[in-house]
Amino acid sequence: MYSIATSYDAARRGDCRTAGLTPALDERQTDAWWDYLVNYSIALAGCPLVAGPLKGGILVFGPANTAAIGVPQAALARSDIARLIDLYVTPFAAAFRLAKEERGALEAHLWSTAEPDIRAEASSDLSTCSPDAGL
Repeated sequence: MYSIATSYDAARRGDCRTAGLTPALDERQTDAWWDYLVNYSIALAGCPLVAGPLKGGILVFGPANTAAIGVPQAALARSDIARLIDLYVTPFAAAFRLAKEERGALEAHLWSTAEPDIRAEASSDLSTCSPDAGL
């Protein structure tokens, strides 16, 4: 589960379109974010939690639930959600060798949890891309 969390977070931070999800986190916050993502992945897989209750459970959009570590969540546009889902599902699906239908079910679940977080007024709020990046 740790590899899912770290792969997702590294891909998210490495994509200038989603890098702004978390501000510069200190070491404690970074550890808390990874712990949250690991625990979220454990819960999403249906495994017993080892790190105590999961704040929000699997009914919140975990890949952007920075509020779970005390960091305000950024406004999310539909395009932000799409990128975050892809960045999270890719390592999760690889780790569990999900079939296409299983991956689709996971994506559908994540979309259902993300819908309340989508803000029509949000426009690339997560982006740290330079204006000439062409993205």
